[in-house]
Amino acid sequence: MPDAPRLTDLERARIEVEALIPIIRAFENELGVDRTHEIVARARAETTKADLKKALEGKHLTRMPFTEKGMAETAAAGGALEYEILREDEEAFDFNVTRCRYKEMMQELDALDLGALLLCDGDFPAAEGWGLDLQRTQTCMQGASQCDFRYRVRRS
Repeated sequence: MPDAPRLTDLERARIEVEALIPIIRAFENELGVDRTHEIVARARAETTKADLKKALEGKHLTRMPFTEKGMAETAAAGGALEYEILREDEEAFDFNVTRCRYKEMMQELDALDLGALLLCDGDFPAAEGWGLDLQRTQTCMQGASQCDFRYRVRRS
């Protein structure tokens, strides 16, 4: 029996957000937008950290995780992102996303206002889990022309 095809991150994200959007909207109506988003953000960060911890069990990172075929290519699989790499070495990975199909998906689902909460904001706890610092000042999801990702290896 052949292996089932793997979903891209974009396909997996669509399945997840399609399930979450009506639940979040119901909680927004009951608890208010701010309280609901606070709870979702906290749960999203905890889930991201737990998933990453599980994925990294037994692995010892000795280099910037992006310098090999890594997360940027995974996130961009299937044309989900178009991006330009500005710096890629053992200390840093800087890139700009110039087209984001995650944003386009959230627009199609009439939930662009939830895009950063459900998708973009998970980048920060993920970076933390990798032992990286992430600086990002803008995202396509929130109306900018590009997302500016600046990752640095965290120094103790």
